[in-house]
Amino acid sequence: MTKTPYRHYIAYSGPAPLSSPPAQCLLTAPVCTALVSDSISASTTSSEAPPATTLTTAIPTTTSEGSPISSLLGCFQDSAQFGGVRTFNGPSYVDTNGLTNQACASFCTSKGFPISATEYSQECYCGGDVPTTGSAVCSKPCSGDPTQVCGGDWALSVSRTSNVPVNSVSSAPSPNVTAIDYIPFKYDGQLAGCFADAAETGGVRTLSGATYRDSSSLTNEKCANFCGEKGFAYSGTEDGQECWCSSTLPTVSSTRCDAACKGNTTQTCGGPWALTVTINQAIVEQSSSATPSQPPYTALGCFADSVNARVFGGFSYTNSSMTPAQCAAKCSSLFFPFSGTEFGNECFCSQSAPISTSTQCNKPCAGNLGLICGGPDALTVFQDTSVSPAVPPTCPGLPSAFVACTEGQRVSGGKCVSD
Repeated sequence: MTKTPYRHYIAYSGPAPLSSPPAQCLLTAPVCTALVSDSISASTTSSEAPPATTLTTAIPTTTSEGSPISSLLGCFQDSAQFGGVRTFNGPSYVDTNGLTNQACASFCTSKGFPISATEYSQECYCGGDVPTTGSAVCSKPCSGDPTQVCGGDWALSVSRTSNVPVNSVSSAPSPNVTAIDYIPFKYDGQLAGCFADAAETGGVRTLSGATYRDSSSLTNEKCANFCGEKGFAYSGTEDGQECWCSSTLPTVSSTRCDAACKGNTTQTCGGPWALTVTINQAIVEQSSSATPSQPPYTALGCFADSVNARVFGGFSYTNSSMTPAQCAAKCSSLFFPFSGTEFGNECFCSQSAPISTSTQCNKPCAGNLGLICGGPDALTVFQDTSVSPAVPPTCPGLPSAFVACTEGQRVSGGKCVSD
């Protein structure tokens, strides 16, 4: 059965009080009048967010002319320290001899990322947003310039690059890495094989989910159980001491898995830029049945978005337990036939389908790490075929200070928003 859209109403969005709604819109006058008072109170309050708290940082706050860095933002925590997803999941590389903050910024700029970060003297990571959790342990000298500081133990020296527009800093909570139900996983020694880590050539980590480093006791079993507890179907050990997780199986094989596991020298735990990968089949099966692709939801694919000009301009929200099914259900309940998840924890709704496709849908969903919820400026889009696009309200002679909203919304900043 096709769902009927909510009725629409006219709401005042101007800066001055209004005694009554236009005569043409008296049909919905009670709702309109209530929203008039909401919009008036909102118009007297600044919508600008308070300035961010300045963080104490060990890195300098000025940059030289011609530097690829426009500003050094401070020292921030890498959430991978506590088993979470890396704070920066974009391209990365390791340089044990020549890393500097400028070199890292140039690398990230070349990859189209506006934020760069150095860690542990020799690691460079790229991202699309400024982190939110500060750190005080950026104290490691850069491998390429000991007069500079390049992060520390699970600490990132973060810079904004000068040639790439930066996304707005999101106040949404970090993805909940324990959102999907724990599936007990007993390691049985059945490995998927040896695979190449794309980070060696400047790409995104092949397994870019949760991660940790254990220089004394890592085994394939420990890594597999760690990833399984966090809802990842695939685990990979690397260089004897690193554990990486992912929701997708790698495709590029390698012959370099020759490093003994730190916790069991009879096992092989990857190698230099090589991953020994294990599959948790129970999570694979659960994830494949958890998408909203069954009727009436139809998966449309990955589409481009822009933080400065949203492709989906309807209702939107963020949630630390986001999944495609949750987003699609919310949009459908508001009679938007198209839903799109973005950057792991964001949901956008629309009355019309997107046009430009993207290949950047690579973020695990905050509510189910076995699924993908868009990426940086990329939407994983579904359509509810049972919802008809809403028909805009008709109100002849509507003054410019009025906007047409859907029932359940209010006016803020001259636009329709939902609480």
